[in-house]
Amino acid sequence: MDNNESVTNEIDDYLELVDQVIPPANNYNRALSWNYAEYIMGLGLIHLQRADSRLIDAMLIGSDHLLSKRNDHLDDLELFIDEKSLPVWPALERRWSLNNEPVAFTNHLMTANILQPIALTALVLANSENSAYRKKSSYYLEQVEKVLNEYSFSNLWFDEINKLFIHANSSRISQINEISEEKIGKPTSYNRNFMMATVLYLVLETKKIHKETDNNIIIDRYKNTISSIINNFKKDIQIIDYDNNNKYLLWNFDNSKTSDQAQTEDIFHGGLVALSLMILFDDKNDYFNINQSFLHSLSNTYLLALQKSPPAKLEFFEYIDGTGDNLSEQRRVSNLFWCELSLVNKAIWEESCGVQLENEGVSVRDGFFLASGIALKIKLARMISDN
Repeated sequence: MDNNESVTNEIDDYLELVDQVIPPANNYNRALSWNYAEYIMGLGLIHLQRADSRLIDAMLIGSDHLLSKRNDHLDDLELFIDEKSLPVWPALERRWSLNNEPVAFTNHLMTANILQPIALTALVLANSENSAYRKKSSYYLEQVEKVLNEYSFSNLWFDEINKLFIHANSSRISQINEISEEKIGKPTSYNRNFMMATVLYLVLETKKIHKETDNNIIIDRYKNTISSIINNFKKDIQIIDYDNNNKYLLWNFDNSKTSDQAQTEDIFHGGLVALSLMILFDDKNDYFNINQSFLHSLSNTYLLALQKSPPAKLEFFEYIDGTGDNLSEQRRVSNLFWCELSLVNKAIWEESCGVQLENEGVSVRDGFFLASGIALKIKLARMISDN
């Protein structure tokens, strides 16, 4: 599966693809959080499996660009919800408007998407013997924590008692139709909490390498938040018996128990949950009570509840309960967020992801899926070799 020469060629192709990306001037149309940042994250995912100095060089360029376009380094806009300037990457789109005028706004998912690659770059550089890289790693770590401290963990956006990220505890958030009034101050959808959990995990791993583990209050806060997010998800999911040997999981898009009135999770946002759980999973240490059995049930959600028959068509239902419409073209490859689960269930690669990446290719707006596919092929080949 991992042919040395072919993988090297694929990495070359990905680097060429990244080199062609025009760095967005800001995040006002979310081009940083939903495109550019994902390319940089892809570089890091490949580097973790196949070290390459060219990947590091591109990650440095990308992370520096992301930080240079942060609000406090750019236009210093006042965030509508927070009523002050913050070190984040606000959008300025009509979907978040007051009196038909766009307002500066961000949420946990947009923020996590940008923090992820910066935190991953910090982790990669921390493992280097190059002192300049390690110094740069500390800088990136400091910048990520600045955002966490001033925005993510603020009283407006974080429930300190339940250790969960929330929709802003302000009526202003419903004035721009981000959420309905009854959701004000309530936990965000699972995908947003989980994406933030991966940022915290990358920060913890980087701190461990830098031996920055003396501040137990901060370390415990990060760890406890990750655990709360996972436990809250496990508490709310439904475990469905498919047959005597198989179970799969169902859950809602929003942070609430399954009901007839609730919106069932869709393949795109559900994939963010699946990807996050695989990032947090460690089969040797099991820090956060995520085991192979649980992840196998999650992989069955993809294979048994999401995929249409026959599987060769590579078509998926919009919603996990199978009642939604077909995926729109822009979500044609959203299912690839689930591919990391191939590491616990190879059928996902053999029946879906491998076929899709190798035969159909990826032609949508970002190359993150291409990069994660390259990294995954290397991991699967290593796993087969070890066995």
